[in-house]
Amino acid sequence: KRMRPLENPLINRRIKTLGTFSVPITVTNIATGASVTVDALVDTGATLTILPASKLHDIGLTPKGRQAFEPGDGRLVELRLATAEVTVEGQTAGTSVAFGPEGVRATLGVVVLESTGLTVEPKHYRLVPANLLLM
Repeated sequence: KRMRPLENPLINRRIKTLGTFSVPITVTNIATGASVTVDALVDTGATLTILPASKLHDIGLTPKGRQAFEPGDGRLVELRLATAEVTVEGQTAGTSVAFGPEGVRATLGVVVLESTGLTVEPKHYRLVPANLLLM
């Protein structure tokens, strides 16, 4: 299905809407080894990975801090954070994960993508190895 182009007021030209896709990710409690696997939306506009709080509590994660996030509509929301391992496409990274409200769609953020050396290949809606920069 063809998506309707959006009007970009900042540069005053029409842009095409990119499609979305999901990948399975496994979030692991580093202390206990307990884990949960979910299908997560790949979102290069999201900083951290977010799951419903109940999924993170189920594997024994407890929040250790809070961070303000902008969901894209101008509001700021404060979410609780914990440290976990996230595995995607066979690559694992230690990272902060956010405790989302119930019903939130699990989302894979850019921190995990960069930490695991993966990038989005938009033509085929998949993750591929990235050339990392060492500067």
